[in-house]
Amino acid sequence: MQGLQHLLDAVPLALLDPGLQPALQAMGLHCLADLRALPRAGLARRFGPGLLAEIDRARGQAPEVQAWLSLPQRFASRIELLCRADTSAQVLAGAQLLLARLLVWAAARQARIVRFTLLMHHEPRRRRDPCGEDSPAQTMLEIAPAEPSADAGHLLSLLTERLGRLPLAAPALELSLHCEQWRAGEPPNRELFASQASEREGLARLVERLQARLGPAQVQSLAAVPDHRPEFGTRWQSADPARLGAQAAVQVHSKALAAQPLWLLPVPRALVERGQGPLLDGRALQLLAGPDRLESGWWDAQGPAVRDYFIAQTASGTLVWIYRHRLPDPEAGPRVSGWYLQGLFA
Repeated sequence: MQGLQHLLDAVPLALLDPGLQPALQAMGLHCLADLRALPRAGLARRFGPGLLAEIDRARGQAPEVQAWLSLPQRFASRIELLCRADTSAQVLAGAQLLLARLLVWAAARQARIVRFTLLMHHEPRRRRDPCGEDSPAQTMLEIAPAEPSADAGHLLSLLTERLGRLPLAAPALELSLHCEQWRAGEPPNRELFASQASEREGLARLVERLQARLGPAQVQSLAAVPDHRPEFGTRWQSADPARLGAQAAVQVHSKALAAQPLWLLPVPRALVERGQGPLLDGRALQLLAGPDRLESGWWDAQGPAVRDYFIAQTASGTLVWIYRHRLPDPEAGPRVSGWYLQGLFA
């Protein structure tokens, strides 16, 4: 320690605060040893206690107190592009730099991104459309993954898909990125083998990319409806990536029918009868299971469904799902009962 302190005594005072250097040189002081030879009380009165504390920390006579890094609660960064961006690809090149800064900030806060906004600031001279009207001064693009994420590849893919579908109102000169919504979370788990959670996450990201490329209304999924009638038991709705693989909010109380195929016809197909037996493509069907009775739907405008369902086999061995009305069918004319093809088993 004495040898190290001897080396520190030879350090020039120019390495200290540059604002103090002219005053120290005027006093004829050149190295740290010259400064230490002066009375400490006089130095503290003239230059403040900070100078003595800095010398004591350098010599190991006082603890080195490190100040904690304080990160802002919100992320905001802005850059000026090297050249005018006329295409989405040029905007993406600059946005990648802002996205990298965002992920560094998120990693320091141990946070995952819930939503961030990319602003494209347009060139004022070219913000006029062919009709002569001024275009907006900036274009805002919001990116919100289905689940909070800190994956660079995931966020970049969403940004790429959204920028590819966004027409530029005018050339962009500057870009800014803001993030106010984030959630604290541990780093992602690197699994050796795929689990059910990772498979569901992969499916959710696939749906996110499709929605970013095609639009949310173009990517749909089936939702359960509490209705025992097969044709009204499901409905199409916009897919929610955050709920893929999770339990649906609409609960079906129970299945009215024991065995149902996954492939249902859009409209039940009337079958020809021969001796009260159903025919499909002119050949008789062999009934294997049934009847499975269904009585439902008397409360709405669709009318009651009073049916007996059967599993039948065609001459080629295919299993089909058919039913017969137990009450007169208003769409069947004068026939009292009739056979209908509802679906096919795989």
